[in-house]
Amino acid sequence: MNIRLTAFAALTAIVLLTACAPAPLRRRPKPEPARHVTAAARETAELSDREYLMRKATIGSRPERVEALDVIERSNDTTMVPFLIERLDKEDDRFIQIRIMHALAATGDVRAVPKLRSFARWDATRVGVEAAAALYELGDDYFVPRVIYMLRPNEESPEVP
Repeated sequence: MNIRLTAFAALTAIVLLTACAPAPLRRRPKPEPARHVTAAARETAELSDREYLMRKATIGSRPERVEALDVIERSNDTTMVPFLIERLDKEDDRFIQIRIMHALAATGDVRAVPKLRSFARWDATRVGVEAAAALYELGDDYFVPRVIYMLRPNEESPEVP
């Protein structure tokens, strides 16, 4: 009973001390969501089409990023390959990663092969399968048997996680 009372007293003291903590020790309020994403029209008016697409593919909302990646894919602009490889490294949305892989495959540039091989080798989800498909479109069929082996146990229901 005495140990419980001591623990309760210590907990109460900690709560009271932190409630009266000076401003640097208090938690800061969370920033408002998407505050950093907004930009005035005059900020984007000076950008070229390529820079605008790169900006939208980087900091736009998810539909804006998908649309920008679709435009990049249709343009077949090989100067965008380093940007797409960089975005593939930094992107955490799996669907956007897949769209980037499609855009890299559409360019036909072999600079994307090492990064796509890394995804095909180490990612066992749909992203890895899409990386293998993008590699196949670029002429590298090394990972196709691996995809077939991965789908074989699920022949009746071949959905990939």
